[in-house]
Amino acid sequence: MKNPFTYVRVSFWSAIFLVYYAFRSRQQWYLALVFLSSSKWSYVILGNALIASLIWSFQMVVSYVLNGLRLHEAEGLSDFFRWHITEACLALTIFRSELNVKTAILFLVLVFAKCLHWVVDMRESHLRMTEEVVVVHPTTGWIALRWPHVKLLTCINMLAVFDIIAVVMCGMNIMTNGPSVSIFFAFESLIMLTSVISNNLLWYLHMMDDHKATLIFAVELQAQAAKFMFYLTFFAIVMTYYGLPINLIREVYVSFHSLKTRLIAFNKYRKLMSSMNRFKDPTTEDLEEEHICIICRDEMTVETSKKLPGCGHIFHKSCLRDWLVQQQTCPTCRGDI
Repeated sequence: MKNPFTYVRVSFWSAIFLVYYAFRSRQQWYLALVFLSSSKWSYVILGNALIASLIWSFQMVVSYVLNGLRLHEAEGLSDFFRWHITEACLALTIFRSELNVKTAILFLVLVFAKCLHWVVDMRESHLRMTEEVVVVHPTTGWIALRWPHVKLLTCINMLAVFDIIAVVMCGMNIMTNGPSVSIFFAFESLIMLTSVISNNLLWYLHMMDDHKATLIFAVELQAQAAKFMFYLTFFAIVMTYYGLPINLIREVYVSFHSLKTRLIAFNKYRKLMSSMNRFKDPTTEDLEEEHICIICRDEMTVETSKKLPGCGHIFHKSCLRDWLVQQQTCPTCRGDI
């Protein structure tokens, strides 16, 4: 039997007891609601219950949709939360005059959404590198989609719908009431929407055979460019209405540096792809010494493999194309190609 005194359970029971106490002691709905909306302790307990509910929701989504977090994802989520959420808190201080209970609730929901988007992004990258989307049944010969990929695509599309709704609602609020903290939430929603659109395109590109690697690289590059433009726009809007946002300078620079890195990598990737046909074909003697591709762990033949210049390591041509999307180094010795 699991220990019932977990953080989520204790938080829920504390909130239930607080509501029960309010209605029991005040005897009237209106007086009970006044107490819950004015007491500092009720803010703390109910706010803590909201945090617990978001943690529980995150655990349920990850458990049922992604079958739990991998060790690498769990460790990365901790680092992501520590850095990105801290930066989001600093960005929110720009609108400190507009902070209220509603803003705090929206910020907690935003934290939940950002963590979920990051986990989905990591899982999409993992499945794209390790599994094929389409499989053939060994007995019937029917073509089917892997269930983990289907669940991931469903989650990506649902996140896209929520992001679009958030962007539309924030945009309507800005047009109605003028510049406000909704600018911050609209910006964050646009960044997350860019991520899910990119993941959606990458999911479909994973089923292609021709020019898949190049298209994947192009989608990732365009997503990074879109994020950089959103950062610039957000920076300009905040500086126009609220003054110089010093804490956003680092974010803009990091986004620019990431885009610059992707552009350099894409240019190098195109040069390598154009010169791949000039890579030497391995000989039969070479394949006797190195006949297993270290990327996919399948056997290589003279017709399907290439020998890298310099180090001389051998890989499948298709595997090498996919590898060069992420790294422009040898998968075995990490030497520059």
